[in-house]
This record gives sequence, structure tokens and C-alpha cells, in this order.
Amino acid sequence: MKRTNASTISTILSDYVHRVKIDEDMLAFDIEKAWPELVDPEFLQYTQGMTMKNKHLYVTMLSPAASNELMMRRSEILKKIHDKFEIDSSVLEAIHF
Repeated sequence: MKRTNASTISTILSDYVHRVKIDEDMLAFDIEKAWPELVDPEFLQYTQGMTMKNKHLYVTMLSPAASNELMMRRSEILKKIHDKFEIDSSVLEAIHF
């Protein structure tokens, strides 16, 4: 007898990941790996880490001047992230430095 309500393993895992919010942590990790492609090289040495919470990416910077410069380029960086990872504002709404 064949089951009519069977689900694939990938569907089950995807649902689980969304329920426990692991996807935000994974996206923050992926963005951190791609960070050298998204910003100018001079900002790499000042970037300490990233976390994501409630559709907002929080980037920890070591230099207030670098943080200020990236705040002015926030929309450009956000667009690059959306394009690179093929996501929209429903997944990542804003970046905070």
C-alpha cells in the first residue's frame, strides 16, 4: 500500500530548519564567507563577526570610521547580498554596523 501523505527528507529538513531558525545562522555564516566579495578590501580587517536575528544582519566592526563608511553604503551592500544569494527583503531586511 502506498502512502498518500508522504514527504521527502529534504522537505522535512527544510521545515525543521525554518522552525528552529537555523536558516538565519546559516545565512549569516554564508554572508560572512562571501564578505570579501561584497565589500572593499580595506574593510575586511575591521570586520569582526556577523549575526542575524529577525531578518536583520548585525555586523560587528572594530573601527567606528569603517562602520560609519559601511553605513553609508548599506543599501549597495544589501543589494549585493540579495543578488548573490538570490534572496529578497522577506529574508534579509536590513544591515546594521
